[in-house]
Amino acid sequence: MKHLKAIMLAAGKSKRMKTKTPKILHPIMGKPMIDYVLDSCDAAGIEEVILVVGHEREKVMDYLEERVKYALQEEQMGTGHAVMQAMPLLEDFSGDVIILCGDMPLLSPDTLAVFINQHRKSESRVSLLTAIMGDPGKLGRIVRNKDGSVEKIVEAVDATPDELKINEVNTGTYIFDADYLREILPAIGLPNAQKEIYLTDTILISREVGEKVFAMSCPDYRESLGVNSRADMAKASKVIRERINHDLMMSGVTIYDPDNTYIEKTVEIGNDTVILPGCMIMGKTAIGSDCVIGPNSRISNSKIARGSTVVESVLNEAEVGEENSIGPFAHMRPGSKTDKLVKVGNFVEIKKSTIGEDTKISHLSYVGDATIGKHVNIGAGTITCNYDGERKHPTSIRDNVFIGSNTSLIAPVVLGEGARTGAGAVIRKDVPDWTLAVGRPARNIKKLENPDDEIMK
Repeated sequence: MKHLKAIMLAAGKSKRMKTKTPKILHPIMGKPMIDYVLDSCDAAGIEEVILVVGHEREKVMDYLEERVKYALQEEQMGTGHAVMQAMPLLEDFSGDVIILCGDMPLLSPDTLAVFINQHRKSESRVSLLTAIMGDPGKLGRIVRNKDGSVEKIVEAVDATPDELKINEVNTGTYIFDADYLREILPAIGLPNAQKEIYLTDTILISREVGEKVFAMSCPDYRESLGVNSRADMAKASKVIRERINHDLMMSGVTIYDPDNTYIEKTVEIGNDTVILPGCMIMGKTAIGSDCVIGPNSRISNSKIARGSTVVESVLNEAEVGEENSIGPFAHMRPGSKTDKLVKVGNFVEIKKSTIGEDTKISHLSYVGDATIGKHVNIGAGTITCNYDGERKHPTSIRDNVFIGSNTSLIAPVVLGEGARTGAGAVIRKDVPDWTLAVGRPARNIKKLENPDDEIMK
């Protein structure tokens, strides 16, 4: 089988984006759009990608590093000119060269693979990928002969009124035999309204010299959509979101309202988990089986174990144990980690803290820089006062502690096993094991000799 390399065009400035960031680095559903195109190339068996860069190239190269090779188009003079800049890197290459655009994140690896296969079956030295659109707009039209063969591609700005009525358009994706590409590129001139070197002219030249031009149409025209504006990004995001949600549902995840559920490609979700409407699940999030997420939860870069529920809450870089109940309106910030059977209730905020098994923080509390043991009950309105204006300090709450409502724990402080605080206590000093502390500031008033003492129930 012939070798296959790619030239990917990504040098343009894209004025319509109105951005300081290179267009191809703008994220769509959690990934820069260039990643989608490169992933499709990898899946389709393309051995190497030469990326033609120009505007803000340093940012592109910093992001992609050695994933691709680079060719520089210093002055943007059209697609043909861009391909010419890449040719020195293919000087000794013998095989097929696929040319595609870096701003087409919807082009699927399946379509790309079929296009490559059909090109080779056609035994053509040049092929192009087309799309049928109801409203072609400013895209280049595919002009065919009466026998259906491709005659040429006409850019919209150069098209006649009759040619503008054609609804088959050029996607900007081609395959050339490398030797033929080297042969034909010097023949491209400048006969167009923009005074640019168009790669599309290679099709007309090929026909004039008697070369067969093969054309395949995308099964879904949306795959051909390029991203040139924020509005285009929104359209692409919708399509990718549909694909992600469909794949998850096919794998055993229930999504009640896919149109109002935003799950990024990098997320993993176990079977028999239910995702309710209004959720945004992002980054490297992993959700186990038999969970219920939502409605209206925002989860990023977090882990949620089997059987847990997260209702109308925000989780960021947090770890939730098995069979937890989180929310509604909880906020778990980076470094938060719960064991199994934990309850984090409404209007509870947790930051950089570890919560032990079967512990309950049911409502209106803040826990920061704390280590909390097993079977602890945190009363409503409790706060760990972990910041003195200069440094953060730790709080340690051992197993079987009961914290009364509206308790303030002035860190650094340790509450021993089985300790209890009265409602409204201000704890400034350590509380020994099985001791009751009350007051402002709190004082230890009773030693609880028996862990089963009535006061602990």
